Amino acid sequence: MVRKASTQTKREKLATKYGVYYSCLLQLEYFDAVKFTAIDPMHNLFLGTAKHVFKLWTKKNLLTKKDLKVLEERIHSFDVGTGIGRLPHRIASNYGSYTASQWKNWTLIYSMFCLEGLLPVSHLRCWQTFVLACQYLSSPVISKIDILKADMLFLKFGERFECLYGKNAVTPNMHLHCHLKECIMDCGPVHAFWCFSFERFNGILGSMQVNGRSVEVQMMRKLLAGRFVWDAKFPTEFQDTFMSFFTQERNDAVENLIVKNAITLFNSACCLNLRDFQWSDLTLVSLPNSFKHFALDSDELGVLLDCYKTLYPQEEMELSFLSSVARKYSNIMLGTEKFGSKMDCRNLRSARIMASWTSSDGSIDTSAARRPGIVTFYIAHSVKINGQFNQHVFAVVWWYKSDEDQEYFGKPVQVWKLDEYEPCGPALFMPVQRIAQRYASCSVTFNGHKKLIVSPVPRLFH
Repeated sequence: MVRKASTQTKREKLATKYGVYYSCLLQLEYFDAVKFTAIDPMHNLFLGTAKHVFKLWTKKNLLTKKDLKVLEERIHSFDVGTGIGRLPHRIASNYGSYTASQWKNWTLIYSMFCLEGLLPVSHLRCWQTFVLACQYLSSPVISKIDILKADMLFLKFGERFECLYGKNAVTPNMHLHCHLKECIMDCGPVHAFWCFSFERFNGILGSMQVNGRSVEVQMMRKLLAGRFVWDAKFPTEFQDTFMSFFTQERNDAVENLIVKNAITLFNSACCLNLRDFQWSDLTLVSLPNSFKHFALDSDELGVLLDCYKTLYPQEEMELSFLSSVARKYSNIMLGTEKFGSKMDCRNLRSARIMASWTSSDGSIDTSAARRPGIVTFYIAHSVKINGQFNQHVFAVVWWYKSDEDQEYFGKPVQVWKLDEYEPCGPALFMPVQRIAQRYASCSVTFNGHKKLIVSPVPRLFH
């Protein structure tokens, strides 16, 4: 019908009425125009709903100018760590120009802590359902159960939103939230098809210096030239001395990181049965060239032995099987993510980790909820198993103590005791593959006591 329209005006009216233009793809028998069109989560969730809801709060005066100043102070107090980026100053005047990445960070990391006490409780709980749904979907590895949870949360969010703000405030984006489930089932996790990488490459292309004539040709020449340089073979003479200055810093295991490896990292961080994983497999662990030799005393060896017994319950472990010397490192690469420690001031902000590893008495409990901790350093240690030495890489972690106000701000934000740690036990040593994610944090004072506010940061496997 649209195709057979006699004039352009009629064609436009029909396209507006039916929501579709003619394409020769529609003549293909196997082409499903609805199913084969994926919703972009970047525009749908963050540039769409997150931005719309914030504008609505300011328009309805739910967030006053005074509230926005408090919001700015809370944002600035939050230490988000490396690789995330802070939100721009003066949110009142700058939020309209926030990028998709900044709206994502606002939604997932900042918002629940910053909005507490500023928004009415019913409005904050409505927003919380949206935040939790986005938390599930933003994971690079997602299960069908998590997809269903996110879908139910989006439905709940839509119902609450309509009750609070009225039908006229509901947008088509909110309807499309309910179709993200099908898109993820068909296309995989959102990291596989959302537009963040596309927009980032647009930024790279836009930063290229061109003269305004034949821009496409100039860009392609620069891309091909760069490709040629890195594919060129360098002279072998003096290669050992100078090659390190020319080669890009990369690792074969990291370069070939694919979906299978991302799932391996996800499973190692979440598995309940430690027998299901080979902890001496360091394929996805990269260690820096610099290290210090570290001698373990009898107490540390005893604690480490208990850790090994938990990792390998089927093996008979003795203290004599453990090497008394280890290599100490200030940082590691796990997949494509860099994790630091207190040993290196430059990487201190990436030393904050969360993992399901410890109980409240310092023993190992893989069924425990994820707990925040601070890495003091990393060690590479060898142990004899079945007559052969196997190397493991451990994070030496101090775990924060739980607080009675842990759920004060509502999930995903948590409250923990500041500068108070769980007793030293086997959980002090944790295989680095067990790291689940990093977290952003700040300190606040409740009733005269300083508390640690923790907001989990979604994991990156690419």
